[in-house]
Amino acid sequence: MGRKRNPIHTENQHQKQIASMLRDLLDAAGLTFEELAQRTEGISRVTLQRAASGNYLPKEKVIKAFAEGCGFPEAAEILLRMRTRARIDERRILPTLGPAPSVPLISDWRDLSRALEYLYEAAGAPSLREIRDKSGNPHALSLSSLRRIVLRITRPVDEQQLLAIVHGCGITDQDDLWSAAWTKVSSSGSIDLGPDLAVAMLERFQRGQNLASKAYAARAVTGRRRSVSAETPDEQSGSGAQRPVRQLQDRRFKIAKMTLPENEKRTAS
Repeated sequence: MGRKRNPIHTENQHQKQIASMLRDLLDAAGLTFEELAQRTEGISRVTLQRAASGNYLPKEKVIKAFAEGCGFPEAAEILLRMRTRARIDERRILPTLGPAPSVPLISDWRDLSRALEYLYEAAGAPSLREIRDKSGNPHALSLSSLRRIVLRITRPVDEQQLLAIVHGCGITDQDDLWSAAWTKVSSSGSIDLGPDLAVAMLERFQRGQNLASKAYAARAVTGRRRSVSAETPDEQSGSGAQRPVRQLQDRRFKIAKMTLPENEKRTAS
């Protein structure tokens, strides 16, 4: 009989389901993690164990390799859908964005920017590299440009770049709708993403602030399980979790001021 596995401890139900399903696949294949690692190219035994622990949300490539290594490649699609839901639950941003924007009703650059934000969050906020790799046109997307578009600091430079982002977020059957939206907004003549630029960035900060605090607390409990006496004063007070978030806020606000016209910079200050 194999060694009894540790229970799965996570409040994210989709993440818990992923870990449970990965364990079931491993049992059905009759493999150990060491044997599975020999079947997965570039994925270590430790990474596979972490994926099935429930303490971490595995990357897409790890999930695919795990399912294929166990001989159940068809399970990867189900697991990836669950991963998207787990990311949405983890970030807690999508519910704050309101109803999904209707692509045919996009009329200006601000509508387009908001629709792309919703699309990104609904896809589980994939990494910039994942978006680029899935885009089908990686040469159209530099990581720096993609980051600025995702943060709503700037807009796509052309229709090709727009469709690459849409494809990278997993939507490949709406090219006509997005192309029509691009034609509509590009013919409007206005490229103003809004006097709300700094406000939109600060709203993102507010949405992520609670998440940062919760993530810090979770790491303290499920990571190294440090005692309170071993924590630094910043960690005990919680300011250690807030500092990087405040730094990110300051950085984004500076970028916003660099992007705004002179008269709006004075207003933002």
